[in-house]
Amino acid sequence: MVEFDYIAPKTMDEVLEVIGKPERKNSLLAGGTNLIVNLRANKIKPEIVVDISRLADFSYIRKDGEKIKIGSLTNISEFTTSELLNHQAKILRESSIQFANPLIRNKATIGGNLADASPAADAAIPLIALGAKVETIDSNHKKREIPIEELFLAPNKTLLKKDEVITEIEIPSLNGNNGNLKSAYEKLGLRNAMAISIVSVAIVLKLKDGKYIDDAKVALGSIAPKPIRARNVENVLKEETLSQSLIEKSAEVVLDDINPITDVRASADYRRMMSKALIKNALNKIMLGG
Repeated sequence: MVEFDYIAPKTMDEVLEVIGKPERKNSLLAGGTNLIVNLRANKIKPEIVVDISRLADFSYIRKDGEKIKIGSLTNISEFTTSELLNHQAKILRESSIQFANPLIRNKATIGGNLADASPAADAAIPLIALGAKVETIDSNHKKREIPIEELFLAPNKTLLKKDEVITEIEIPSLNGNNGNLKSAYEKLGLRNAMAISIVSVAIVLKLKDGKYIDDAKVALGSIAPKPIRARNVENVLKEETLSQSLIEKSAEVVLDDINPITDVRASADYRRMMSKALIKNALNKIMLGG
């Protein structure tokens, strides 16, 4: 493992002061579930590791008007027990239950999972389907908001600048008390739900009179260099009545949205087949009252 200096700032101002100095290469430590692995493998070689895990002000899940605000240092295990998410962003709670294993969930943070920018980042897929965005701050104390679907550029690469930190995730008001909002999350791993996903799908529908689809957002993970929206599937679903024939059509159309690769975990053909299957499973779950 490469040698480095370690610092544990007590405030965000101290963090920004450290990472704003370009002469020293730094890495942020939140939960450390990815950072430690990368350090041991010599994939990254920081001169200083900045431990931000003690900034308690950035760990929360709360309602702000009709929006849901989540601090970037909130660990994934808190998602699994949140009553607020269970009632107003259920898909996010469902995906968190399938996130890695309990030990990892207790350490991994939502901000770290997004900043790591893995194509298989489990938290990103439901957040994209929910239309969420991140708020960031840089060393000049300039804040900006980035839709999560625009955050990712390539594997382990985001729009974030070197002196920029994710501070909060915001889920917008979707439709008041979300009474007609229906969602579903499906994930396929090599061995079980806790494995790194081969394909993952998140669907959020706004339904009128139970089955008429006012709006649709569909996101997929692990089938491209970054998480993606399945816009062709969305267009097929919008302004239609949810039915078995529409589900079958949506499953076929997803092939127009994806161009998966073959890697050590699955072939491109298998990912295509499983993308169709997971789209069908998720939409059937919604139609049956999920």
